Amino acid sequence: MRRDSQDGYATVETALTLPALVAVAAMGLGAGAAGAAKVQTCDAARTAARAVSIGKSWPGGGSVGVTVDSSGQWVRATASKNLVGKAKLLPAVTCKASTLKEPELAMGIEP
Repeated sequence: MRRDSQDGYATVETALTLPALVAVAAMGLGAGAAGAAKVQTCDAARTAARAVSIGKSWPGGGSVGVTVDSSGQWVRATASKNLVGKAKLLPAVTCKASTLKEPELAMGIEP
């Protein structure tokens, strides 16, 4: 029986490439999680800024932290969210939104 010199190469190649494929998949999932967190964060900042600009209160809550500054004519909201799982090795995702107050509110007249 004659043995081919390439016996076992497929096993070695699989053993060497499988960790790389797992790493690429993990990076893809982390990027997806970061993208979803960015969308949630920006949505929370926009919603908070708009709510305060029309005279409504922003209840907050959830997994996104929001701070609102409504001094002057502008309402500025800053939202941030820490990532979870392995993606938490990345910095927190932040987003800022600004909008003008409704004219009545800017002049100090309650609606």
